[in-house]
Amino acid sequence: MDGRIVKENPGVVKLPIIGKVKIGMKNEKGFPVSLDHFMVGDDCKYKSYFDKSYPGKPNKIQIIFISDDIKEICNERYELRTKSGDLFGDGDGRNFRIWNKEKKEYQEFDLTKHPDLLVRSAKAAESPKGWQVILTLRFIIPAIKGVLGQWQLSTKGEKSSINAIRDTFDFVHLRAGSVTRIAFDLTVQKVKSQKPNDPSLYPVINLVPNVSDENLALVQGFIESNKSLPMITDEIIERQKMLAESSVPDPFDYEINGD
Repeated sequence: MDGRIVKENPGVVKLPIIGKVKIGMKNEKGFPVSLDHFMVGDDCKYKSYFDKSYPGKPNKIQIIFISDDIKEICNERYELRTKSGDLFGDGDGRNFRIWNKEKKEYQEFDLTKHPDLLVRSAKAAESPKGWQVILTLRFIIPAIKGVLGQWQLSTKGEKSSINAIRDTFDFVHLRAGSVTRIAFDLTVQKVKSQKPNDPSLYPVINLVPNVSDENLALVQGFIESNKSLPMITDEIIERQKMLAESSVPDPFDYEINGD
């Protein structure tokens, strides 16, 4: 016996989510306000760790992923929420889970077999916003010392941030074969809408592979101080050099029709 109940599909060992990184907050009147920098809410127990490593109003943070499981670290999905914010349904565009009020459980549906599913479920949920696309990242911030856990960031920028993040992530994953222990910069900046007669500004989040010596040293130092994570090998270093010579999609291609 090894001290664990034997499971047929044990999965992977996961680190806890210790905080949520945001680019928005509520003002004194309770209205949402978008930001041009990253922050952690006052309700996060580890806010002081983030603020110490990134004081002021940081618009760039260095991150690494510790898994290649896309569902865990770069999850793009549809979500349907009620007025109170409860999750009524989610899905990947074909397969959906919808809350059954009578049975008090989620039921699975195939959209091709139930073409009116999205309309009916949005009506049943009495959702004020309907179905929305959301992307959630989970990552390590190597610069934060003294606590080992994952941070989480979610965005609903369907025509801007989500496209840019997803395409860069998929490019690196396909090109390098893995995103683990590769250094990325997570950046945010406000841009002006390109829609006619629309002067609004909105934040755009970008994920940029950063293969500089400084970032590599930061990641390597972090991994060496946390023996639970694999060491950086020559193969990983070569992978980073290969990425440096590759053409990564330009995230600002998505801004012309940004939301």
